[in-house]
Amino acid sequence: MPDGPVQVHMIGHAHIDPMYVWRWMEGYEAVKMTFRAALERMEETPGFCLTTTSAAFFHWLERWDPELFAQVAERIRAGQWELAGGWWIEPDCNVPHGESLVRQALYGQRYFRAKFGVQATVGMNPDTFGHAATLPQILAKSGCPYYMFMRPSWYEKELPSNLFWWESPDGSRVLTARLESYVGHARPHEIQGVAESGFYPTRHKALFFGVGDHGGGPTKEAIARVQAQEAQGGAARFSQADAFFRAAEGEDISLPVVQDELQHHARGCYSTLAALKKANRQNEHLLMAAEKAAALAHWATGAPYPAEALTGAWRDLCFLQFHDTLGGTIPRVAYEDTMAQMGRVTITGQEALHGALHALSNAVDTRGEGLPVLVFNPTSQRRLASVEIMIDRGHWGTPIPVSWDWWRSGGVRVLDDVGNQVPAQLAFPTAYTSYGRVNLLFLADMPPLGYRVYHVLPPDGEAEPNPHLLAGEALLENTRWRLELDPQSGQIASLLDKAHDLEVLAGDVGKAPGNRPTVMDDPSDTWAHEIE
Repeated sequence: MPDGPVQVHMIGHAHIDPMYVWRWMEGYEAVKMTFRAALERMEETPGFCLTTTSAAFFHWLERWDPELFAQVAERIRAGQWELAGGWWIEPDCNVPHGESLVRQALYGQRYFRAKFGVQATVGMNPDTFGHAATLPQILAKSGCPYYMFMRPSWYEKELPSNLFWWESPDGSRVLTARLESYVGHARPHEIQGVAESGFYPTRHKALFFGVGDHGGGPTKEAIARVQAQEAQGGAARFSQADAFFRAAEGEDISLPVVQDELQHHARGCYSTLAALKKANRQNEHLLMAAEKAAALAHWATGAPYPAEALTGAWRDLCFLQFHDTLGGTIPRVAYEDTMAQMGRVTITGQEALHGALHALSNAVDTRGEGLPVLVFNPTSQRRLASVEIMIDRGHWGTPIPVSWDWWRSGGVRVLDDVGNQVPAQLAFPTAYTSYGRVNLLFLADMPPLGYRVYHVLPPDGEAEPNPHLLAGEALLENTRWRLELDPQSGQIASLLDKAHDLEVLAGDVGKAPGNRPTVMDDPSDTWAHEIE
C-alpha cells in the first residue's frame, strides 16, 4: 500500500429490495420512508451524503408523491445525493438477455439525465448473485467507468485484489471494487478495521453504512459517529462512490486485470421458479420482435410506432428482473404479482407485434392460388424453422374432408413464393371442434429481418408417404435420428445419432434409459447457501 494517510470513504447507502419477502407495494413504502428520512438527515447534517441506485424508485415517487420527488431532485442537483447504478433496477446479471441489460442502462441513464440533469458514473449491483463477463462492455459504453459488487464474497471467489480492472471479451475495462458489505452502522471498530486492513491495496478505502434490504438508510447515530471520527482527526469522511474511485485511481498504482465472470453466489436461484424465468425470456424476445416489426411497418407503410407502449413494457420487464424477483427468492404472493405484471408485458408486446404485422401484410402482395401465409423473421440471420398455424375448411371455400386418415397422411401442399413445394404436415388442433379445424406445420426458409409469403393448397391427388420418416408405437426415425421408447415405462430406451453412428445414452441399450424421473434430496434453502 502506498505511503500516506489512510482515508475511509463513508458512503451513506440504503439498499432497498422492491420485492423480497414482501410485495412491491410494501417495497414502494420502503422507498418513500427511506427517502423522506434521508432528506431529514441531510437537513440536520449538511455534510452528509447519500448514494442510491435504481431509476425505478425515483419513477415511483414521480408518479405517486411528486412533492417528495421534487425535494429529492433538489438534493441530487445540489450534489448531496449521488445517483449510482445507472440502471432501472439492480437486476440479476446472469439470467437476463444481453439486450435487457443494455435496456437497464438505457432507461436508467436516460431517466437520470432527463429528470436530474446528471447520469451515474458508478455501476452498482452489490447484492446480485453473479456477474456475466460481458458487463464491463455494457457499463463502459453506458457512461459508467466504475463498478461495485459484493457477491461472490471473498470466500466464494478468489481474486488477485478486491480493487481491480475488470475486462470484458471485447477489451472494455471498468475499475471494479468488491465490497465487504453494503450495510453497516459506522461503529468505531468497523471504521478502524477497514482503515487498518489490506482489503484494498490503496490508501483510500470504501465503507458503506446504512440500514438495508427493507430500506432505512443511515441512522442519526451512525452519522454522528462519522462526524465524531472526522472531528477527532480520524480516517472517516462523508463521501460518495464516485469520489472513492477517483481518489483510488489517482494514487496511480498498478492494479491487476481480471478477465472472467464474477461467479457464484446463490446457485440455487437459477433453478427456482422456472415459469417466471421462462416468461422473462419469452417476453424479451417478444419485445425485440415487436420493435423490429413496428419499425419496419413505420418505414414501409407509415404506421405509427408505439414508442410509449413499448418503452413502458421494457421498463416493466426490467423491473421484474430485479435479482430477488427473477432469482426466485420471493414468496407466493409476490410471485403472483410478478406473473401478473409479466402478463401486462406480454399483452403489450403482442398488441404491438400484431398491429405491425397486419400493417405490413396489408402492404404485401399476397396474390396467388390458395391460402396466403405471411411469415416474418425478426432475427438478423437467415432462419430455417417450422411454422405452425391453424386452418379450417372455410379457408378453402368448400368443406375439408376431416377424417383421421387424411390428417395422418399429411394431405396438404405448401408452396413458397417461387412455386416450390416445402415439407408440410397436418396435426391435431389445439382445440378440436366439429368445424374442420386442423393445425398445419411447414418448413419456412426466411430472409434476415424480413418476410416471405407461402401459399397453402388442398392435396393434389393421393398424398405420398414420406420415405424418410418412420413411426411406430415405440419408434420414431428420420434421416438423422432413431428414437426407441420402452413400451412399458415410456422411458427412452435408445437415442441413436445416425450421422455419427453414436448411441447418445450411456451404457448398453435399455440399461441406462433416458427421461427417467429422479427424486433429489435438497436440504438447502432457496439460495443453496453453503452447498458446494
